[in-house]
Amino acid sequence: LGQTWNTWQDLSFDGTVGFRTDFPAQQVAAGTGGRVAVSVADSNSIQIYRISEDYGATWGNVQIAVDPYTTDPNGDTVVPYIHTHVFFDNDNYLHILNSYYSWNYNSSGDSTLVYVGIFDWSENNGFRYVTRELTSNPQWYATNALNYAWPNMVQRTDGIFLITYTKFDSTDIAANGYANGDICWLGSIDGVSWYPPYGVNNLTNSRTPNAIAGECEDDIYPDCAILNDTLHLIWLISLDAGQAFYGYGATTEDGYWHWPGDIVGIAGKPMAKPARNFMLNQSRPNPVRHSADLSFNLPQAGEYEIKIYNVAGQSIKEFKGQGQAGINSVSWNAGKVTNGIYFYKLTSGGNSATRKLVVLK
Repeated sequence: LGQTWNTWQDLSFDGTVGFRTDFPAQQVAAGTGGRVAVSVADSNSIQIYRISEDYGATWGNVQIAVDPYTTDPNGDTVVPYIHTHVFFDNDNYLHILNSYYSWNYNSSGDSTLVYVGIFDWSENNGFRYVTRELTSNPQWYATNALNYAWPNMVQRTDGIFLITYTKFDSTDIAANGYANGDICWLGSIDGVSWYPPYGVNNLTNSRTPNAIAGECEDDIYPDCAILNDTLHLIWLISLDAGQAFYGYGATTEDGYWHWPGDIVGIAGKPMAKPARNFMLNQSRPNPVRHSADLSFNLPQAGEYEIKIYNVAGQSIKEFKGQGQAGINSVSWNAGKVTNGIYFYKLTSGGNSATRKLVVLK
């Protein structure tokens, strides 16, 4: 369940060439009944794919999912980027996700960048955008961009879709001029309308503006999987902000982090019957570097108290408030405490629950 990990394994190529392409960053996914798919945004920014129906033994012709004539809901042209993700849902339909940007052309033929976001193309629904935002920055991929990157999709056994991705924020720029990323997520009951689970969109919330190399928290390259309806998320924390492996940046001890989380609802559009039990959730993230969201569920509205203790049993922080029925959360700033194990206890309405978290800076 992700508690312990083996060493890295060598996956050097030892197979046969199925077909060749002029663009290297292809992604692959396997469905059921022998279905396998690959997809890429090619050198002309056309999202293409091929499907095998016999476990990869033979492949169908190249198909186009998103071409230069695809438009978003405002009628602006969609240009896929290089963050392709391929996924088969529970009904064995192919989904292709990618970051995109869109242009608006005026009557003079001039173009203006208007949106950046994430799209989901599927065999049953065609093109749909997942999330997007307006930007006036013509260099959207540069230092002060508002940018979406590396989307990943999974689906629970009850049909709920989840997407994780990295979001870059123009107000969180490191000292080297590059944006720090945060890991965000969205959920959907139908694959059409998307909402933040728990009402919380930002999972890591690891802002480090103006940080120097070695002190940044740039959360990048997320990937995720579902096991027993628990979302397992893994991502790289870069201690020197920057999106690519080119000739810049200091050598830092970056590491991959793993976070397992139970998903219980989507704000604004319940995925199932709302939870009515008393529950204290695991902190997000865990381990904690800067701040942590402590979320909990109350069966009915009422007063609550959360106390945080060190290993000596001393109370170091206390939260009190009036909670609503359902999901609530508080944010704890761990910036002034030392590395180590801490406990947090929720008390409300005669009920109590305690969990453990780790501070690791």
